[in-house]
Amino acid sequence: MKAEKQAGLIVLFLFILLAAFIIIVFFKTKTPGYEYNGFDVQKIDLGNTTVYRTTMYINNAKEPSFLNSRYGPKEVENFNADEFRKDILNKKKLYATIDPDQNLTGKTMIALFEINNLVELFYGISVDGALTHDTKNYTEKSCVDVNSEDGVIWLKLDDENVIVNEEGCIIIKGVTEEDLIKGADRLIFGLLEVIK
Repeated sequence: MKAEKQAGLIVLFLFILLAAFIIIVFFKTKTPGYEYNGFDVQKIDLGNTTVYRTTMYINNAKEPSFLNSRYGPKEVENFNADEFRKDILNKKKLYATIDPDQNLTGKTMIALFEINNLVELFYGISVDGALTHDTKNYTEKSCVDVNSEDGVIWLKLDDENVIVNEEGCIIIKGVTEEDLIKGADRLIFGLLEVIK
């Protein structure tokens, strides 16, 4: 009986030790990341891709909101950008558009989805996809369609990585489709004023 009691105490002690170890590792180990302009940014490895999770408090909320993006603010801060916030946030509807002649792939769709998800979630502005021309069965929108209620964000391949504002039409230019994703993330961080 005494041996059974000792064995039970040893098992209990080992269980408590293991639980303490797990708690220490869980609460002390932090995902790699950094602070950027007062925002906590965590880098999350998902195996074949990496995402960044930025913690923010919208409208002084007590509970945080999380923005998941392909790149973090530090990774896109050198993506040059004209002023664009008011030309997006003052619209009732936005069109994220691409040129069908550029034969863009699913990578560009990632950029479009990131813009769509952020603007609709945080700002309540509807974002629809569109093509710049020759669409037949799709919505056709380009910079000439910008007005007081409708805005256009055009993602296009070009010879530079930059966001330009041409009379209220926001154009994200990228050398590659991966650069268009970076540009979309730069736009998002600019809208949220993570990058100022």
